[in-house]
Amino acid sequence: MNPRHFVSELRRRNVYKVAVAYAVVAWLLIQIATQVFPFFEIPNWAVRLVVLLLVLGFPVALILSWAFEITPEGIKLEKDVLLNESMKPRTGRKLIGITIALAVIAAGLFAFQLLRQKMAMTSAPAVAPPEKSIAVLPFENLSDDKANAYFASGIQDEILTKLAAIPGVKVISRVSTEKYRSHPEDLKKVASELGVATILEGSVQKSGDNAHINVQLIDARSDSHLWAQTYDRDLKNIFAVEGEVAEQVAAALKLKLLASSAAELQAPPTKDAAAYDLFLRAGYVHRQWFRGTGNIDEAFSYLRAAIARDPNFATAYASLAVFETQKASRTVTSGPRDAALEKDARANAEKALALQPNLPAAKTALGLIALHLDGDYFKAIEFLKVEPNRTAIPLALAQARLGQWTKATETMQHFIELDPRNAHGLQIMATYYGATRRYSEAADTLDRAIAVDPNDWSCVIGKAELLLVQGQLDAARNVLQAIPNEVSRKLSDARYLRWRVEFVARAYPAAFQVAQDLAAVESDQAAIGLPEVMLAASELPLGKDAEARRQLDDARAKVEALLSVHADNVGLHSRLARIYALQGDKQRALGEAEKTVALSPVSKDAERGLDAMETLAEVHAHFGDTDQALQLIRQLLDADGAGLLLTPALLKLDPVWDPIRGDPRFEKIIADLAPKDSSKK
Repeated sequence: MNPRHFVSELRRRNVYKVAVAYAVVAWLLIQIATQVFPFFEIPNWAVRLVVLLLVLGFPVALILSWAFEITPEGIKLEKDVLLNESMKPRTGRKLIGITIALAVIAAGLFAFQLLRQKMAMTSAPAVAPPEKSIAVLPFENLSDDKANAYFASGIQDEILTKLAAIPGVKVISRVSTEKYRSHPEDLKKVASELGVATILEGSVQKSGDNAHINVQLIDARSDSHLWAQTYDRDLKNIFAVEGEVAEQVAAALKLKLLASSAAELQAPPTKDAAAYDLFLRAGYVHRQWFRGTGNIDEAFSYLRAAIARDPNFATAYASLAVFETQKASRTVTSGPRDAALEKDARANAEKALALQPNLPAAKTALGLIALHLDGDYFKAIEFLKVEPNRTAIPLALAQARLGQWTKATETMQHFIELDPRNAHGLQIMATYYGATRRYSEAADTLDRAIAVDPNDWSCVIGKAELLLVQGQLDAARNVLQAIPNEVSRKLSDARYLRWRVEFVARAYPAAFQVAQDLAAVESDQAAIGLPEVMLAASELPLGKDAEARRQLDDARAKVEALLSVHADNVGLHSRLARIYALQGDKQRALGEAEKTVALSPVSKDAERGLDAMETLAEVHAHFGDTDQALQLIRQLLDADGAGLLLTPALLKLDPVWDPIRGDPRFEKIIADLAPKDSSKK
């Protein structure tokens, strides 16, 4: 075919016009897909599929426009249409008109997208980090003996502690910084993620009785060095390095130190080099224990050895008291309590305070004892607020226990400013949002936590719980199913929540299977009897009464035995109340439920008190005591802090409320209460 004739044929058959029209339509469809699909939470692969199909369709459209023509009789092959009967010119004019109209629409959508992006940029400008803000990255261990990693880690931690004590500077917590390399390639990105203006890097090399420490302060915004120093010290004179570094950093950041602050920075915790080395080892082991890999008893041994070398080592006494309290607190809710360990913790905290009356670490130890061992939340707050930057999580817990939900949330918000990459802290803050029915903020915070650490499964479980209390059962189930089986087997919280979702959904066979799986692996005393209760609750609706009775008898024996040595455990009394209720023993069930309320009144412990009220409400509902159940339900729905316990969605769905479900007053509560979300208040 003659090339000129071919080009003329392309023009006559409207192939060019079809190509332009197709491009405009494709552009319009892509604009719609990219802007509309995310609104309906359609996954990104769907947008990519639309683009791929449009690309593949382009040559097909050109071939069809060449080979076929639209006629009044329908679509015919172009070769079968006489030239004088062809409608190609008229079709071409229509194509031009349609193309222009679609191009105007597509251009409008494109302009709208650009305008929206510009508005978003102007309405939410990037917040510059505070001028006086710093993150201390992990110090690199350059020692030939990699076992000396504890020394580099300890030096970094002590410098961090000294800096945090300086007024007027924002210091990012270790949990957020430890996820980064010692010398990251992109300092600006790290600083942006941590919300700081400056970065402190360092390296430590320990060799024999000597240490070589190199430290540099960098302005991450300009990637320029503000200060750098190398320290070559005999280990006997290592104590002052952390204070010197903190003082030099303060000077570089133009911070004015009071004479008392400067003296505190320079004051060594001990003058015994070996005791200090043991102290650093203990801190390293303790941090590993918190991550689930270390042995806390090994940390005890190091600290006791340090105290044996220096009986006036106040900080070692305080650290030992903190570590002992943390271990002892893990048995408080599961019993029997370790009385000897609790006694040692109190003695060591008091000894630290006697040696140094103003030592913040000693007051922190006393605050943790008041919180975890004594349940004296007012006293805990008084001690823990001395070091709010280091004790925010327990401080917020004490505030929440007293029903101070606003203060607890504000404490966690401040904590996240100093520890923005702490998934656990974000999860706690989300819990307080959820407890006060600020569900949108809770969801956003959990998503942020999961983005920080996708393998922090407590955050994933928290997201599923948030969906459950809002009645989004399928979504909650999907979130839980994303947890790998090998991980889920180790997480009783995940399995319990899976059971709860299936039970609330009335999928009793599935609930029974989850409970059976939990019973096979659960060994935590805090959950004693719980798998059997879950099995029985799943079996009763299936008509398996005999099997349920056996499970309940077994659970009852286990819980009663544990209560004989831990009589004040509110959780065990609550579990026993539900066991008696499922067995049909109203008098004992109410007795145990009322005991939970008496042991933990809301005025004394808001969190446990609200739990106890819910238990009592469920027991009353189980036996058809509608008046009493409704009174408690109304109190819970009105109470701050009960947003993750009782919601209109759970009242509507949960089978535990079936015995009073037909009562008009109960139905009116559900009808009148739309799901509350106070995020927009």
